[in-house]
Amino acid sequence: MRLKMNQKILFLSGLLSCLLWTGCVGFYGTRGFKDSRPLIPLNENNLQIESMNVSSDGTFLAVGYSGTGAVKGSPVLRVWTIDQDIPQLLGAKRVNDLKILKPEFSYDGKTLFVAEQNGLMKINMAEFPLRPEEATTRTVSDSVRILSQWGNYAATVSPEGQWAILNVKTQTSQPIQFGDIDRVLAFSDSGKFIAVREATTAETPRGKEQINIWSLSTNPTLSEISKVSEIDIEHFASGELCCFSPDDTTLAVVNRTGVLGLWNVRTGRLIDELRQNEAITAFAFSPQEKRIAVCTSGPNAKLTLWDINRAKIVQTQTDSSTDAMTAVVFSPDGKFIYTGDKNGNIKKWPVKTK
Repeated sequence: MRLKMNQKILFLSGLLSCLLWTGCVGFYGTRGFKDSRPLIPLNENNLQIESMNVSSDGTFLAVGYSGTGAVKGSPVLRVWTIDQDIPQLLGAKRVNDLKILKPEFSYDGKTLFVAEQNGLMKINMAEFPLRPEEATTRTVSDSVRILSQWGNYAATVSPEGQWAILNVKTQTSQPIQFGDIDRVLAFSDSGKFIAVREATTAETPRGKEQINIWSLSTNPTLSEISKVSEIDIEHFASGELCCFSPDDTTLAVVNRTGVLGLWNVRTGRLIDELRQNEAITAFAFSPQEKRIAVCTSGPNAKLTLWDINRAKIVQTQTDSSTDAMTAVVFSPDGKFIYTGDKNGNIKKWPVKTK
């Protein structure tokens, strides 16, 4: 009798372990992204997705590709319609450099902005379809390093190294005249804050880099820029991948060891650490602010959805078709996640709602 009981216990333990391993059941309700499917599969050699974004109405998906691909020797921007079951390629355009950030749609979806090393490219969506060889139109001559959501503001740097904040609509530019800036890392969604990495010196202790949060004036002339808080990122010394939450309250920063740190924007205090334990290649806040989608690289790439309030994993899924997911974005309603990988494939993943 005892032997049979032990056999039953071992069987149930094995079954539970199997369910936990496959992601069907987890300690905190974790489950896999079921019914995920390739949205736009591509098999072109040496074609990698660097950035992507979705229009506010969920109609268009703009994707930046690097490598050879259809336009040899130059990165290419492709725009797809995704409001139907089968995506359609609306057009493609050659660009100078898409590695520095993702494209941004205007709020009404009529304009697409792309930042490049030699200026800001502005594309009227009504002009599609486009041919890749068509000339681009740039609105500024300085290098544009990052755009705010909807393309309202841009951080630019001149050949002399002078940083400025550009109001894209009015074409007015306000130089940043204090602080030794290494890089402007992120705009908040509202455009009210920027995250700036301070330049290091020979006297800066190793691993003691700092990110400063600065507030921008709501005045169209952008005449006022002031420091809000200082964040000592220490072991988050990469400081390359960072993003504001949609409500402007939190700054998320990735470190080299697979940890996503969450900081209070106003106080600079560390709120929590989300430990992914794999190299994080991309992440994005959901429109509802309470979740973060994290992509990793490794033998098999992984997509993980975190509940920020509980610092718990809600969904996770390994993608054995690639060893690196390189871009991620939520649909406007937060019901789906789009990922792009180093092989040029885009996938659509349904989000667990409860």
